[in-house]
Amino acid sequence: MTPLAEIGWFRHHISALWWLGLLYRRPNQFIAELEKDRTGSLWGRFVSVFRLYLHLLPYAVLTITTGRLLFKDTGQQCLSNSASASPSWLILVLVLAMSIAGGYLAGFAGGFRTGKPRISSSEFAITFLFWPASLAIAFIEVHGISSSARDLTIGCAGGCTLGLVAGILGGACGKRFNIECIVVGVTTGATIAAVATWLGGESAHLAVVGLAYSISSVVVVTRAYYQVLFLFLSWPWPMARLYRLHPVAWDDLCGLPFPNLSGLLVAYGEREPQAVDRELARLERDCPPQRRSALRARTILIARRSAEMKGFGEIDPLLAGLCEGERGYLRQTKILRERASALAAQASRVETTTVPVLKAAEATQLCLKVREFRDQIAGFEEPLVSEFQEAARHWLKLAEQLQAQAQGLGERVTWPQVFQAGNRIEDRNREAFVRRDAVLDDLRQQLLLATGCPGILLYGRRRVGKSTVLTNLAGFLPDSVSVAFVSMQNPNLFQSLASFCQALGRAASQALPPSLRTTGAEPSTLVSLWDMLHRLNETLGKEERQLLLAIDEYENLDQKIGEGMFSTDLLSGLRESLQSHRQIIWLFAGSHAVEELVHAPWASCFVSSRTVEVGMFTSDETYVLLTDPMRHAPRALSAAAPNIHFPPESWGPRGIERIHREAGGWPHLVQLIAETLTDVVNRTGQDVVNEKLFEEALGKAIVRGDAVFVELLRKECRSSAEWEYIAGFRTKDAQPAPPEDVLGPLRRRWLLEPDGEMWRLRVPLMQRWLRVRG
Repeated sequence: MTPLAEIGWFRHHISALWWLGLLYRRPNQFIAELEKDRTGSLWGRFVSVFRLYLHLLPYAVLTITTGRLLFKDTGQQCLSNSASASPSWLILVLVLAMSIAGGYLAGFAGGFRTGKPRISSSEFAITFLFWPASLAIAFIEVHGISSSARDLTIGCAGGCTLGLVAGILGGACGKRFNIECIVVGVTTGATIAAVATWLGGESAHLAVVGLAYSISSVVVVTRAYYQVLFLFLSWPWPMARLYRLHPVAWDDLCGLPFPNLSGLLVAYGEREPQAVDRELARLERDCPPQRRSALRARTILIARRSAEMKGFGEIDPLLAGLCEGERGYLRQTKILRERASALAAQASRVETTTVPVLKAAEATQLCLKVREFRDQIAGFEEPLVSEFQEAARHWLKLAEQLQAQAQGLGERVTWPQVFQAGNRIEDRNREAFVRRDAVLDDLRQQLLLATGCPGILLYGRRRVGKSTVLTNLAGFLPDSVSVAFVSMQNPNLFQSLASFCQALGRAASQALPPSLRTTGAEPSTLVSLWDMLHRLNETLGKEERQLLLAIDEYENLDQKIGEGMFSTDLLSGLRESLQSHRQIIWLFAGSHAVEELVHAPWASCFVSSRTVEVGMFTSDETYVLLTDPMRHAPRALSAAAPNIHFPPESWGPRGIERIHREAGGWPHLVQLIAETLTDVVNRTGQDVVNEKLFEEALGKAIVRGDAVFVELLRKECRSSAEWEYIAGFRTKDAQPAPPEDVLGPLRRRWLLEPDGEMWRLRVPLMQRWLRVRG
C-alpha cells in the first residue's frame, strides 16, 4: 500500500480506501502511522486525513442521491399532507452539533483517561462525521415535514456517528469507550427528546430521534451487527478454514464476545498450529472483550497438545503457557500446573536412576501418581476436567511404558560385580582372582630347597598384588607348609617391641596344627621370641614340616627403627633366625628395594635371602581375570561358589587388549577398569562394551582411583625433580631422559619406558589422570 503521507488528492484511490478501512478496524495503527509521518504539524495531520475523505466523497454523494430517489415520493406525499412545517434546518443543525460535540467529548475523554490529552486525536473525528451526517441530509427537505421515518433516520445517523467516533477514538487511545458511549448516547437521546417536547406541536414525536440515537450508538460502538452477520462461522459448527473472515481476525474493536469463539479458535489452532499462538496473543492483548474466549481456547489447545506429547519432559514447557486468574477455572490452573510438574520430576527420577530395582520402583510410583492426578482433577471446572482427563490417560500410557522398560531392565541378566580394586582378595569364591603362576613357582622352588631356604624377599611396587599373593598362598603350597601372615600396617605389631613379639609368636603358633602349637606365655622380648622359634623349629623338624612366617609391609620396621621404637637388635635376631631355623622360612614383602631402606643395615640382614619379584599382569593373566575370574575359586569348599564366565567379545572389539594396555598390566588398575566397566554396563543396560562406554568408564576410573594415582605418582617421589618430570606428561606424550638421579627412581617404580631416545609413561591411564586431575 502507498504510505499515508504520499496519498494524493485524487490519486492512490485503492490505498486511500485501505487506510480508511485500517482506521475503522485498527485505529491505533492508523494513528501511529499518521503521527510518524506528520509529527510536527497538527494542520498537516488534518490535511492527510482530509485527503482520505475526498476519496470517500463520491460514495457519500452516491448514497445521498440514491436515498433521495428512493424516498422522493414518500417525501412529497408527506409534504402535501402536512398541515404545518417543521424547522428541519434546526433539527439538522442540532444533530450535527450533537455529533460533533460527541466526537470531541470522546476524544477528550480518551486523552484524559490515558493520562495524555490528545486534542489532535479528534481531528479525524470531525471528518468522519461527514458520511453518517449526510445520511440525515439525504432524507430531509428544507421545507419538508418530518415524518417518523425521517426522525428515525436522523436519530440513527447521529447515533452511528457517536458510536463510530467513540469506538475509533477508544481504539486509537488504547482504551475502550463502550460505557462512556452508552452514557453519552442515552444522554443525547434524552436531550433531543426534551428539546422536541420544548418545541411543542408536531415536533413532540421527535422523541423517536432520541430513541434511535441511543440504540444506534450502542450498536455501532460495540459493533453488535457482526453478531448476526458472522454467526454462521462459529455456530453450530466452527468453520476453521474461514476464520480469516471472522471479525475478530481483522477488527480489533469488536465490543461484544462472540458465541462459541473459543471453539472456533480451537478448531483454527488444530488446523494452523503455528499461527494460532500469535493470534491468541493478539486477542488477549488488543481485544479485551474476546480475552476470555482466547484464554479458554489457549487452555484447551495446551491440554490437547499435552495429550500428544512423547515424554514427560515436555510437560513443564507446555503447561507454562497456562494463564492464571481469580475466577472460574483460571484460579485452578496453578494447582494443576504444580501437580503436573511433580509428575515430570518423578519421570525424571525414573530416567536418571541407574539401579534396575530402584528404577522399577520409581516407575511404579510414577504410574500411581498419574492415576492420582487423573482422580484429583475430576473436581476441577471445565475445560480443565474434560481436556486434562484425556491428557492424563495419555500420560498414564507413557508411565506404563517406562514401567515396562524398567521392569525389563531389572529382569535382564546383569554382569556380576566380582572385580575389586582396593583391598587384598581374601575370598576367591566371590572375588575375581588370577593365580600368579610365575610368582608361585619361584616361591615353591625356594621353599623346597634341600638345604632349607635362607629367607625370601618378596618385592613389588604398590598395588601389584603382593598382599593378595600372601593371603592366598596357603592354597597353592604343599600341605606340609603352614603359613603365618602378619602385616606391619596392623597397629598391634608396632606399638612396642613387646607387642611385636607377642603378635608374631601368636600368628606363628596359630598357623600350625593344634598338636604342634606351643604352650605357655606369649613372647614379649626378643629373647623369649627366639626361644619360642627355636622350639618350633625343632618340633617342625621332627614332623618334617615347615612354617612360612610372612611379614607384609616390612619397610615399616625400618621406619620404626628410625623413630627409635625398635632397635637394630631386632635385625640381628632376624638374621640369626634366618640362618639357624631351617624349618622356619622368613618372608618379607614390601614395595621398597633394600637400597631404599636407610635406617638399618637391611642388606646385611638379607645377604643370603632370595628375592622373588611380583610384577605386572601378563596379557594371559589379564585375559584369564576378565574371562574366567572364578577359575581358581576353591569350589570344593563352597558348593554355592558361582561359575562366572565373561565372553571375550563382551568387553568389545579387542577390549581385553585395550584394558591391559590402558592399565599397563598394573593389577590394581586392571581390576579398577574392569570394575568400572561392569558398573557402567549394568547402569546403561548394554550387553557389550562399545567405544562410548569404554571412554565413560575410563573417565570414571581416574576419579575412583584418584587416591591410588596420587600415591603412585606423587607421594612416592623423593624429590621435587621427580614430580616435576612426571608432571611434564600433562602436556607431552614423551620427554627427553631426565638426570640419572631422577631416571633411576622412576624406572625402579616402573613408571617409565623408553621410546627411542625419549621416555614415556608406561601406563596410559596414569597419563589420563595427570591431564584431567593431576
